[in-house]
Amino acid sequence: MKTDATTTWFEKLKTDGRSPHTVTGYARALDLFSDWHAQTYGDVEFNPAKVIPKDFKEWVSRQQSVERAKPATINQRVAAVRKFFAWLHENGQLTKNPATEAKFLDTDKTEFKGLDEKYYRQLSRAVYLDESLRDIAIFEALAGAGLRVSEVLDMQVGDLVIRERDTRDNFSFITVREGKGSKRRTVPMSKAVKSAFSNYIKTHPEPTRPQAKLWSGQRGALSSPSGIHKMLVHYARVAKIPDEIPVHAHTLRHTFAYLFLRKYPGDIRTLADLLGHNDLKTTMRYTASTEADKAAKMAEMD
Repeated sequence: MKTDATTTWFEKLKTDGRSPHTVTGYARALDLFSDWHAQTYGDVEFNPAKVIPKDFKEWVSRQQSVERAKPATINQRVAAVRKFFAWLHENGQLTKNPATEAKFLDTDKTEFKGLDEKYYRQLSRAVYLDESLRDIAIFEALAGAGLRVSEVLDMQVGDLVIRERDTRDNFSFITVREGKGSKRRTVPMSKAVKSAFSNYIKTHPEPTRPQAKLWSGQRGALSSPSGIHKMLVHYARVAKIPDEIPVHAHTLRHTFAYLFLRKYPGDIRTLADLLGHNDLKTTMRYTASTEADKAAKMAEMD
């Protein structure tokens, strides 16, 4: 149900650079909510000013009981509606934001939380095309080596050992001095990771001082997770990844684990060592198949 307010909001999303896919998804979610609200309360047109906080709870309940929608689908719709009402409030069209307490549903904790290969390639391409050697190295540390964001931020120049030529017994690696649980480990570098760090370290102002912070910049050393988060959000938008697909540091760690197991099925022990897990049960979370994987395997059963 389109109104002047929704039309204006959709236009703003487009001018903000949101992808057509994202705008379409938001429009669909808002149509579902506005149609439900108008029909429920007998209004000819949807009026955002008549929406109260409990409406969102009832709408979500209907999606669960009547539509049988999946929690992830409901959460995407709730996210869109929350953004719309936040925009109305920020622009003075509503004195209060009734969607402030609209809650998301809990999803399956074993659900795959990484990027599928299509979106991973799109994100990787966006990062590399920007040609920022620092950003490429950070991306590869997360997605190519599976490091935690805290471990990336703590890196020093001396944590990198880059060999001119790698062999089985003499290879390039990253030292994680103090991972989760104060656990020290080494992570061998893939060719992509080695190339990224080799190129970046050549630009570092103190490439021979082992204790120097690795992530230097014009504004000083990178020290906050928010800096990496903003960087990834930027590249996700450039890559036209839909807003409902989260792209943050842990997304890339999940993606690393998923791609590793796709290449080496069942090698949980090696993956656990690479990720710095003490308990294999933690690593087992990454073995959950995506819906696409399950569908493809079932198709092969015919």
